[in-house]
Amino acid sequence: MKKTFYIPLASFLLLFLSGCLTTLYPIFHEKDAIFNESLLGYWKCADKGKNTGFMEFKTIREERRSELPPGIREISAKGYLVSRLNNKEEITSQYFVFLAKIGNSHYLDYYPAELPSEKKVNKFYRDHYVKVHSN
Repeated sequence: MKKTFYIPLASFLLLFLSGCLTTLYPIFHEKDAIFNESLLGYWKCADKGKNTGFMEFKTIREERRSELPPGIREISAKGYLVSRLNNKEEITSQYFVFLAKIGNSHYLDYYPAELPSEKKVNKFYRDHYVKVHSN
């Protein structure tokens, strides 16, 4: 009887809880957020299919800070605006990213940023889009 309960439970946990953590709240406290200037600039990245792209780390400009929730907006000076570019150097996605030091480890906390093309999407749809943190 117990096996019939635990095997499906373990399968469910392995299948649905593996991968990156996503949450409505950041994984760090305000004191954990740090800024590392050496992250600024272009970073080349390739996926398993050998497609080459780039990630560009920039500081968050004042006019973009209003997109952040109020609690995170207060520490936006420690954050980055990260743009993912394809091999034609076209922006495919953007994120607000915060570097956090928790214990002896460093983590990047991603929060979605809107592209100019996404701002043209129907307001009804945009109001129902829930932005979550990923790391």
